[in-house]
Amino acid sequence: MKVIFIKNVNNEEINCNLELHDALHIKDTNNSYLFLHNKFNKLVIDKSNEIYIEIDKIITSIEINNCNNVFIKAKFNVPFVPCIELFKSSLYLVGDIELYKPILIVAESSSLYNI
Repeated sequence: MKVIFIKNVNNEEINCNLELHDALHIKDTNNSYLFLHNKFNKLVIDKSNEIYIEIDKIITSIEINNCNNVFIKAKFNVPFVPCIELFKSSLYLVGDIELYKPILIVAESSSLYNI
């Protein structure tokens, strides 16, 4: 598995074309938009704030740690990830609540919203 790091990026728009066995790790990133293309393995977000993520394919898992105001929007109408793990974070799932109901969400000291 190849791990791609995005670190210390602020006020940017980023397009990521990932591959099936890739993992994406975002750390210390603020006020940024990420557009994630293609199927990939795992998304990890650490110590980041005001992150907007748009996903157009299925991901194996998402882990969000110590983040404020992470927004995730799926660009299709099927569940895009089987599991989301939250630790001391606030996550906003954007769009129809029915899309997110099948997803297992494990949260500790976190807030989850649907907008």
